[in-house]
Amino acid sequence: FSSVALGGLISTIATYFLTVILSHLLTTEEYGMMARWLTDIGYVSIFFTLGLNASMIFFTRHDIRISESMGLNLVMYTSILVVMIIVTLLFASKWLYLLTLLFTVFFFSLNEVVRANYQFEQKFRMFNFMVVFRPLLLLAVFFILYYSVRSIEIDRSLIFYTISMAASTMLFYLIYFFNGNRISFPSRNRLNYKHYFSYGAKSILNRLLSLSLYAISIYMVSWMGDYTYVAYFFVASSISKMVWVLPDSSGNILYPIFIKATDEEKKREALKSMYTHAQLVFLLNTLALLLFWLLGRWILSILYEEVYQQAFVPILILLVGNQGMVYYKLFSRWHAAQNTWRYVYIATALGIITNVLLNLVLIARYGLLGVAIATSISFWVCGIAICLPIKGSFWNFLNLANLWKRRAVIWR
Repeated sequence: FSSVALGGLISTIATYFLTVILSHLLTTEEYGMMARWLTDIGYVSIFFTLGLNASMIFFTRHDIRISESMGLNLVMYTSILVVMIIVTLLFASKWLYLLTLLFTVFFFSLNEVVRANYQFEQKFRMFNFMVVFRPLLLLAVFFILYYSVRSIEIDRSLIFYTISMAASTMLFYLIYFFNGNRISFPSRNRLNYKHYFSYGAKSILNRLLSLSLYAISIYMVSWMGDYTYVAYFFVASSISKMVWVLPDSSGNILYPIFIKATDEEKKREALKSMYTHAQLVFLLNTLALLLFWLLGRWILSILYEEVYQQAFVPILILLVGNQGMVYYKLFSRWHAAQNTWRYVYIATALGIITNVLLNLVLIARYGLLGVAIATSISFWVCGIAICLPIKGSFWNFLNLANLWKRRAVIWR
């Protein structure tokens, strides 16, 4: 956990400081537009990838090697890119915005393909390298830009971001092939393509709902307010999501264990491991909340202009809501490994409905504060709903007494 968490932490910090630099390179309005573009990446990648990266890992249960599935995924992603470029050039007016978006998503998807291989093989050293290199490269590029030009137009920012993504992808695949790895295609008589794409479709719906759970707030702010408030909320969510590295790291470690838990005994052991990780994350989340309450205004004053102090209280509210996301991030992987997607769909749908309804009421009354309250409550609604099918799991996530009993196992 510590090594994967460290990799995730470095990646998260680099990504966060990238957003800080962008806030200084761009005007507040353009920074809001950039935040919208970065959010669009998440949505477009859901449909672009067809959920096939999840299928790669799941179908190892059917004796299909990931290296075989990689070839199928790469062909599909390249085909989708070509079609979408043609459509964009023929019909779109904001072609630069959309083309940079498409190529960024394409390179991101290629990165996820090869990274999934290292995750399943539990080769976390290489997995961690891929996690940290891309955000560090982006941070370095925009850091150089900041000290050389001080300000930049948003169009150039999009181009530099896309080029950096392409460079990281080329490096990852050079390393992959240099280590003697290969990419092939599964034969039709060994892989049921219908089931392969069907599982991917289930993953698409899961990712769409999970992304909407928090991204819907950005879209509602831009719809009901303006890009200035988008910028403020983006800063608040960027800081609060830094602690997501904890459940994400646990999820990356646990998911291969969940996939390989094919009998009842292994499932019980996998759940015990999940509870231990969840209890550790609960403790660290609480410490993060206390530290930001004490030091948050000072941190914001160092990193941002004075106007961004408006994000302080919303950040605290979102940090409280983050514990609800711990349930989602761990249990969504558990249900995905067991192919019991309906629990994930129901929980995230409830969270989204809660978020939308509360935002409609609270944005008009409380502005940025209302968005944070709505988002935080929706996280908890989702988290509570997704853990209900497993009896006793809600309290097991908060059982710090058990964490103390297992301290020797954790430190080992």
